Amino acid sequence: MVEGKPLPVYADVLAAEARAWGVKFINAGIAGNTSDDGCKRFKGDVLDRRPELVIIQFGINDAAVDVWKKPPASEPRVSLKDYTANLHYFVSELQRSGARVILMTPNPTRWTEKLRSMYGKPPYEPANPDGFNVLLKDYAQAVREVAKQSGAGLADVYAAFESYGAQKNRTVDDLLLDGMHPNQEGHRLTADVLRKELEAGAEKPGTATHLKPTPSGIEIDARATDMPGQKMGPFVRLGDQRVLALDETNCLTSADEGRTWKTNTVFTDPARFRISNERVLLRTREGVLIAAFMNMAEKRWTWDKKLGDAPGAVLPTYVMRSTNEGKTWEPPMKLHDDWTGAEREILQTRSGRVVFSSMKMRHNPGRHTVLTYCSDDQGQTWKASNVIDLGGAGNHDGVTEATLVELKNGRLLKLIRTNWGRFWIAESADEGLTWQTLGPSDIPASASPGQLRRLQSGRIVLVWNREFPEGLNTFPLSGGDRDWSATPASVFRGELSMAFSDDECKTWTQPVVIARKAEARAHLAYPYVFEAAPGELWITTMQGGVRLKLREADFASAQR
Repeated sequence: MVEGKPLPVYADVLAAEARAWGVKFINAGIAGNTSDDGCKRFKGDVLDRRPELVIIQFGINDAAVDVWKKPPASEPRVSLKDYTANLHYFVSELQRSGARVILMTPNPTRWTEKLRSMYGKPPYEPANPDGFNVLLKDYAQAVREVAKQSGAGLADVYAAFESYGAQKNRTVDDLLLDGMHPNQEGHRLTADVLRKELEAGAEKPGTATHLKPTPSGIEIDARATDMPGQKMGPFVRLGDQRVLALDETNCLTSADEGRTWKTNTVFTDPARFRISNERVLLRTREGVLIAAFMNMAEKRWTWDKKLGDAPGAVLPTYVMRSTNEGKTWEPPMKLHDDWTGAEREILQTRSGRVVFSSMKMRHNPGRHTVLTYCSDDQGQTWKASNVIDLGGAGNHDGVTEATLVELKNGRLLKLIRTNWGRFWIAESADEGLTWQTLGPSDIPASASPGQLRRLQSGRIVLVWNREFPEGLNTFPLSGGDRDWSATPASVFRGELSMAFSDDECKTWTQPVVIARKAEARAHLAYPYVFEAAPGELWITTMQGGVRLKLREADFASAQR
């Protein structure tokens, strides 16, 4: 109450707006509470209500040193260390529940006659106009750091008040009722700061405000679960429900969803073969396991910068089969000797044909091209498609690392990595034997591969690296020198994104950053997507060590 009238605080202002939006707004704040008090009632007052969004503001009471008491206190009510830990606790628990979190810094304070009489002794500085904030400013900074580290939103009220007070003919005192609590104008400014953060998050659903840290140093979406120690993939599900994967020389099987693995050797002559990290793996409907890979034991890279080519470069593509669930494997079959940049995708069409995407290097100048191999006899014999060659010049130029999916109309669609800021689209009307290039998609992509998957729900999921970091439209370019590439390109791989399509790749849901690493040149790339159970996706990467699982239902409804 002010002069006998209710003071409309920022929570009341936002609650009124929330009712107009059809949103229930609950003010769970209690005057005088510290963050320690908040921890004690956090479950009942917040978590048990299963909120979608939570706004958290503590600080002034935490930082207070009660020097007016007898005997006088010498430490804050809640230490800066404990205050920071409490904020991390709030954020991590809420993000684990799937809620969006916005942290608010406290507002700065100013001396009044009453406050100076109570607090006008060390550690405070009564002669300094800003001396009542000697501790509080550190608590405000802690809020900023927790928001940055956790991916929570930030409404920086402290900075907004200070910015207001720095203007001509204005002071922070204009915003305060009693040197500590905001007046009507202060609450209006606070509501404005918070509203901007709310609107920013609404414009970009699924952005970094939903990320949470993991012990590996990778931030992942709060709705996802970290899978530390999981294998890289790709994975398949065997007939007895075990999961199978490969490494360089072994077949791996797990009966407990990847927690432990049994190993058996793949090759009778292991010195001759080493399976590449970029490989594909399929269990056909008939129960035959088919793997395609580059044989790293035969790798010969001969790139000559002056020539702009790699004459005689070799990295062969092989295919191998198992008809007994991976216990033994037939001898690998070589399909070509040409340098293969990657094997990225394999599928079985509705007719039973097996198709996988591969690559071949071309020369004069050196560049990459893509093709597919097709088999109508469970991988015993193979036919090569036409080669898609869109030119280029450089050891990472041309078209590369394609992913593919079968559409409901029977056509195969291919998204091809390029250096042109977009995936390129190609289609096949004959189940992979011939391909027609259709041109650029409308999906911004860095010079990195994606992976498409048809899910049991019928949706198609795409996991990939976008051209630029979330919210930005620039990133340092690579190439342009005809050594790496003829065209400068973004090779941004610090964020892994995901989107879904319900209309056969015509449109996509709003991309969601599901993993991020803060280092400027971090690589979270070359994804593998495995539907371990209906609607449960395991997403792993060859680069960067992403290992997470998530539920399709938590993400697929966010429309573009």
